[in-house]
Parts: sequence; C-alpha cells; structure tokens
Amino acid sequence: MDSQTTDIQNNRRRRTIERVKTSWIWEFFTSEDRDGVKWAVCKLDKIGTDTPCNKQYKTGGSTKNCIDHLLNKHQISKDGVKEIQVIF
Repeated sequence: MDSQTTDIQNNRRRRTIERVKTSWIWEFFTSEDRDGVKWAVCKLDKIGTDTPCNKQYKTGGSTKNCIDHLLNKHQISKDGVKEIQVIF
C-alpha cells in the first residue's frame, strides 16, 4: 500500500456525517464548528434591548442548555412564548 492510499483511507475515517438538525432550538441558534467542537450561538436580542444575546454553548449533540437558555432568558419554550405572570 502506498502513502497516497493510506492518506485517502485516513481522510475517510476522519470525516463525520453532518446530521440534519431537527430540534426546534435551531430557529433561535446558529451552529458553529470551531476546531472540531460544535457550538450553538443565540441569535436573539437581549430582552428589552437591541443588543444581541450571542450566548454560546458547546452542544456535543445535546440541546438541553440551549432549551434552558431560551426558557430562562427569552421566555421561549417549544410551545411558544411563555407568559410572564406578575404577582402582586
């Protein structure tokens, strides 16, 4: 086996297949790959401002931190915008 064949085989092993993103969170996050690490970056503005949120999470295949962020910081859930209840 020559070195060119070995290089081709090694490149095939290193390739990963990008799965289609099916989670509802990707409407609000962009996906970035930095040095082989997957990151999710919030596209929304901070509540009450025109300042981009840009909160970043390593995803590693899980979207739980992104879901928690949307719920706690933007009052958004899978079912829509969470109603804020004010108790007097």
